[in-house]
Amino acid sequence: MKTNLMVMSAAVMFVFTVPVLAVPTFQVYSGGAIAGDFGPDQDTWLATSNPADIIVAGTFSSNTLSLTEVTLLLSVPDSTTGTISVTGLNGASNPSFLGMFTTIAGFEPAGANFNNHYPMQDNVSDFHLYDIGEFFPIQPVADYNAETGIILPPNPNLSGQLKEYQIEFDGFEQVHVDVFGLVTSQNGPNIRTA
Repeated sequence: MKTNLMVMSAAVMFVFTVPVLAVPTFQVYSGGAIAGDFGPDQDTWLATSNPADIIVAGTFSSNTLSLTEVTLLLSVPDSTTGTISVTGLNGASNPSFLGMFTTIAGFEPAGANFNNHYPMQDNVSDFHLYDIGEFFPIQPVADYNAETGIILPPNPNLSGQLKEYQIEFDGFEQVHVDVFGLVTSQNGPNIRTA
């Protein structure tokens, strides 16, 4: 059976507008993946390997104070069964499994709006969540642009953190990867996704 890992990197934001040429707060990338639109998945990195190594990037803008409660969201086809393992690589801790949910209402943070983001829909997916902790402004972060497929070099005025994980799954045809977290800025806290 052919398996796919959909790595979503679109900038789906809640209370946030993106200035031109800005690096999204949260991004997910898999080396060797192909960027594009795949069915209803738009601005996505498609990796066909299993296991797949991913990079989760958290980027601080000039007014970001903290990136906390960052959560790896793995969407699998609705009502299917299988196993998933997520392992930290290159210094990233193994994430804590938060649970499996059959509806978005089971985990959606208060005030969040996933903007009908595909596949985050109750009749399309079930959801496995992992706590990947806090991100810090410790290194330059590239723009892993899934819309164009071009990885832009880091903006020297921004910093953030990269965390690497290996995702392995069995029994699922595909796994779609997103990330969301609490972003506290000088204007207060809000939830953002990638």
